[in-house]
Amino acid sequence: MIPPLLIAISVLLSLISNSYFPIIRLIPPPLNLAGLFVIVISLSFMLFGYFQFLKQHTTLIYGQRPRHLITSGIFSHTRNPLYLSLVLMDIGLAIFLGNLSAFIGPLVLILSLNKFVIPNEEKTLDKLFGEKYGNYKKSVSRWI
Repeated sequence: MIPPLLIAISVLLSLISNSYFPIIRLIPPPLNLAGLFVIVISLSFMLFGYFQFLKQHTTLIYGQRPRHLITSGIFSHTRNPLYLSLVLMDIGLAIFLGNLSAFIGPLVLILSLNKFVIPNEEKTLDKLFGEKYGNYKKSVSRWI
């Protein structure tokens, strides 16, 4: 499943579960505005990662063969800054909505990325970059 579709599904899950199946109001107003701060942080991660892809002239498109292994900048702290930004964005939405049921979206997103998306990308990177990617995996966490 492609990442943009996953984020769309997770956001819809958060919105639908918050609207139709509210469980517990976890985060009361105005504390829920912290969700907007989390969304802004997530956008900065996304931009840092995006610009590094552009700078290295490699693809951002899921399933396409990357030209370069990026290990500097934000990629020296997390192997998946763009996926991390999507998860943080969805968590920010759940915080903003303030209801426990809104956290179903981020949970589904994390599980889907870990089960279907990232392992496939890691196999590709391992085939393309071999030992260099193996060393990178050992030194930098998948998420944080």
